[in-house]
Amino acid sequence: MNALIDYSGSSSDDDSDAEIEVPQDYAGPRVEQVDEPAGRDALIAKATAPWGGGLDVLVNNVGTNRRARVEEATEDDYRAMVTTNLDSAFFLCKLALPLLRNSRHASVVNVSSLA
Repeated sequence: MNALIDYSGSSSDDDSDAEIEVPQDYAGPRVEQVDEPAGRDALIAKATAPWGGGLDVLVNNVGTNRRARVEEATEDDYRAMVTTNLDSAFFLCKLALPLLRNSRHASVVNVSSLA
C-alpha cells in the first residue's frame, strides 16, 4: 500500500514497527494552500510522485477557524472557513478519484470537527 506520511514531529531511526514503507527520497512535511486550485494540484503531484503517480489513501485533515461572535463575523470570515474546511476536501477527493480508482486498496478518510 502506498501512503505519504506527513508530520512535524520528531523521527526515529527504529522502524521495526513500521507498517508503511516511506520512500528514501521523502523530504518531510508537505504543505500547500489547499483552499486554492494550484495548491491542491501541487499537493496531489507531490504526494503521488514517490510512487510513480499512484495513490491508495487520501486523508483530508485540514481546517481553519475565524474566531468571532456570529454577529461580528464577516462574509469573508465565513467564506474562508468554508473554502478551507469543506471545499478543499471535496476538490481533493475529486482530484484523487482517478488515482484511487486505479488502486486495489482505495480509501478516503475525512477528518472534521464540530468546533
